[in-house]
Amino acid sequence: MTDSKPGALPWTPVRLLTIVAERVLKDRILRHLDKLGVSGYTLIESEGRGARGFAVDEWQGENIEIQVIASRERVDAIAGKLRERYFEHHSIILFAQDVDVLRPEKYQAR
Repeated sequence: MTDSKPGALPWTPVRLLTIVAERVLKDRILRHLDKLGVSGYTLIESEGRGARGFAVDEWQGENIEIQVIASRERVDAIAGKLRERYFEHHSIILFAQDVDVLRPEKYQAR
C-alpha cells in the first residue's frame, strides 16, 4: 500500500497495460489474456493516426483498445507474448504505466 497516514486511502500499486490493435486481432488477443490468467479487461473501439497513416481498416472497421490492470509480472508476460506473436506482421502498439487501485483483489490472476 502506498500511504499509511491516518485517514489515507489504501492505494495499491499495479500496472495498466494498454493494447491498441487491428480489430482482426481482437479474439486472438482476448484468448491470450484468458490463457495468461487475466481476471478482466476493458475493450474500447478506437481510431487514430500513426506512423502508418490513419489506423482504420475499411473491411474490419475501427481498431480496438484493450486495457488490462495487473501485476507487473503479469503485464510483462502479456506484453512479451503479444510482441512475440504480432509485432512483425500486424499493426499493434503496447504501452504500460504505473497506477494505484483501491481494490487490488479485483486484479489478481484467476
